[in-house]
Amino acid sequence: MCCPEISRVLKDDNVTVYKNQNENLIVFTGENYEVFTSIIDGQYPNYMAVVPKTIVGEVQVDSSFKSSLERILILPADNKLKVPAVKVEVGEGMILSALSEQCGEIRETLPLIYKGEELKTAFNAHYVIDALKMMPEATMSFGGALAPALFKTSDDDNYTIVVVPLRA
Repeated sequence: MCCPEISRVLKDDNVTVYKNQNENLIVFTGENYEVFTSIIDGQYPNYMAVVPKTIVGEVQVDSSFKSSLERILILPADNKLKVPAVKVEVGEGMILSALSEQCGEIRETLPLIYKGEELKTAFNAHYVIDALKMMPEATMSFGGALAPALFKTSDDDNYTIVVVPLRA
């Protein structure tokens, strides 16, 4: 995912972007730096295949949701190779939780208003946080317990982030 990496580096407003035709590169130039990234040539994957066709519930998420996820990531992983899974339960509000066999469980209840079917699912916490960095306030839509979640802003209906759940 190049956009979060580039946004961390490109802090100032005076950024020049140009495409190098000969080497198939995009170059971001600032006052004290240049960032080069390759343009991948080929067939882009059919992302619409993972976008849920039906939505079973929605919740408005904001910085409190992101803060909860960041606190949950403080829980040490039992295995450094293990994906940092956060379990999400929605119904009467939202409950976020994670489990470490060595340290116990962390659980947070958020007073968010959820509309839809009750469900339990799990996500890679880093992927959800990356989505929220791109859109601090969003509608999180669920396609089901094992279906991807969609993040959309009210500002731009054409911009959607899809996060695929984990089997936890």
